[in-house]
Amino acid sequence: MNKINIIDKSKEENKIINLSLEERINSLFSLYTLQIKTLFKTPLMIFITFAFPIILLFGLGILLSEATLFVSGFGLQIILITGIIFGYLYYSSTNTTFHKNHILTKTSSSTLLLSILMVILTFSFLSTSFEFIVMIVFTKMNWVFSESFSFVPPEHPVSSSMLINWSTVPFGQVFYYWLMTLLISYVFFSLFRIIFKSNQTFSMFVLSFFLYTICFGGVTIPTFNLIQSDGQLWSKSFSETKRPTIQYNKWSDYASLLTPESFLNQTFFTILYVGAIPTQPVSSMNGFDALFETHSNALPAGFTFFKWSDDPSYNLALILPFAYLLGMSFISFGVIKEIKFSR
Repeated sequence: MNKINIIDKSKEENKIINLSLEERINSLFSLYTLQIKTLFKTPLMIFITFAFPIILLFGLGILLSEATLFVSGFGLQIILITGIIFGYLYYSSTNTTFHKNHILTKTSSSTLLLSILMVILTFSFLSTSFEFIVMIVFTKMNWVFSESFSFVPPEHPVSSSMLINWSTVPFGQVFYYWLMTLLISYVFFSLFRIIFKSNQTFSMFVLSFFLYTICFGGVTIPTFNLIQSDGQLWSKSFSETKRPTIQYNKWSDYASLLTPESFLNQTFFTILYVGAIPTQPVSSMNGFDALFETHSNALPAGFTFFKWSDDPSYNLALILPFAYLLGMSFISFGVIKEIKFSR
């Protein structure tokens, strides 16, 4: 059975701490290179990084319309990739041959965590870029992704019955969403590195959190989807009552607080609506379709999500991702002490 011990400041560790800046940089990139090579030799990691996101995208693309795929198709895979790679590299660094190579690189715990972040950034960027390329190609050819929800008759289009105009998609904001989701996920998972004793139990936690995010992470239904004349985004409930969207008067509202990516998902859910083309003009809608008239207007080209709103819940959703990131970073890297696993 593994025993968990606090790392002593041994002579070897003191040598690592006293390394020069050049030696620290060399140590960081040596470990980064070692980790990259290790992952590329692991079939499961290649599958999770490249195959799983495409399977997820195709599976959702059959059920959902194009414009609703952003958070579910691209946000969920970032969370899973971050958690799986973090657990594999962190726990592998204390075992077997990888542990020996880790020692040879004279790596401190902070350098190890930074190198893991660099590896996650690399693999996630490759995965997301490849996924976007696949989606763009297949939507241009109209092969897989639907134009409306599969469970709604085509004569009754809903808010997301739109075709994506890729030339107007704000990829700068897409990059922000990708980076923030990755950093928040990385810091979140790093909080639990001293709780779980093995990669197996940590991976079970990652998968459980992945499923929890599907239910409470704001990845299935847009919260803020009503565009105002001044460019603000409101929720339907705020437009009707002028009260904050999230009242925190039921358990599901509090459940979303345990998913640090949920507020980021809420604000960026509709990003593929920017410049999108409705599949049916609003003027041609019948009485049933008129219920969705307000939702059927695509966001204007050049729309930015970084805009203050009269809906206080939207403003809260803009701020809270930074609060989560700073708070969890302080606890994970400032309060939590590193541990090591010994057999």
